[in-house]
Amino acid sequence: MRNQNFIDRDKLYGMLQDNAPTESQLNDILNKARKLKGLNLEDVAKLLSVEDEAGIQKILDTAEYCKDEIYGRRLVLTHIHRQRLRRQLRLLRFPPRQQSPQA
Repeated sequence: MRNQNFIDRDKLYGMLQDNAPTESQLNDILNKARKLKGLNLEDVAKLLSVEDEAGIQKILDTAEYCKDEIYGRRLVLTHIHRQRLRRQLRLLRFPPRQQSPQA
């Protein structure tokens, strides 16, 4: 069976055009996220359109809250985190050889 995406990428990318939320809309979306009931595609598009540092920080704080509520205070690694960790562990076990200075 082929892996299917549950997000319609074309629709999402179309929604990203000029879709930055107002501060009130951002707060509404983040409050909805904190209820842990999921977000719709329009909400996700608005969050992806946030560019100001304060708004991004609010998103990150809400994401951490949701992660902690769902998984607890344990460490949750994404696929990218696991790849980086493997690479770092490999470098610790097999450090690159340093060339000896030639006389």
